[in-house]
Amino acid sequence: MLGTSKNNWLLKFMVASLAASLFVFWYLLDNSQIMKDEARERFYEQYNTQQLLLAKQASKNIEEFFDTLRRNLGIVASLFENGPVTRVRGDEVGDSLDRIYGLISDSLIIDLVVFDSVGTVVAISPHDPYTLGRNYYWRGYFRWAKSQPGRTEKMYLSPITLLAGGQNRGDQALIVAQGIYNNRGAFKGVAMFTLNFDKLADKYIKNIRIGEDGYAWLADTSNKTILVDTNGRV
Repeated sequence: MLGTSKNNWLLKFMVASLAASLFVFWYLLDNSQIMKDEARERFYEQYNTQQLLLAKQASKNIEEFFDTLRRNLGIVASLFENGPVTRVRGDEVGDSLDRIYGLISDSLIIDLVVFDSVGTVVAISPHDPYTLGRNYYWRGYFRWAKSQPGRTEKMYLSPITLLAGGQNRGDQALIVAQGIYNNRGAFKGVAMFTLNFDKLADKYIKNIRIGEDGYAWLADTSNKTILVDTNGRV
């Protein structure tokens, strides 16, 4: 009987030890998961804070980029204010247009284009014989500039446009444009930059993420979304 009692006591001790070990194991496992969850939460909190700072900086950089375009469109317009907007005048100021394009050109700028008062291309940098001489009077940017009060210095920003011709046919683009007016405010033509939208998104937007699945949005002043995800789908 003594041996049996001793065996029972030993069995109970082993069961109790096993139960205690299992409790400690599950306790440590649960705490480990909690610690992992807390660490994960802290990581994404810090990561999201960093990404929000990047988003603010991207917003500032985009604003500065478009301010640069606005200033240069004003310079282009000034080359035609005191003379006719014609192919002849375009040839006369061609070197100046090439310099302006060269100073701001990077992978984002496709071309610099000047239209006369009826929408015909009279100058383009870099030179593109396909586009030169063609008429685009029906385009939104041209109709917008023609309808503006003279010398407002406002800048038109288009929705995303698929280029229909030229060397960049099929590319997604944004158009920024400004009207050309004489000293009395009469409409004379349009100065325009064509931007490669995909490269704009690559440079400023696509590297910004929030959490695991979040992404940055680029929207215009009317809250129309331009870029909705990091794959460039719009």
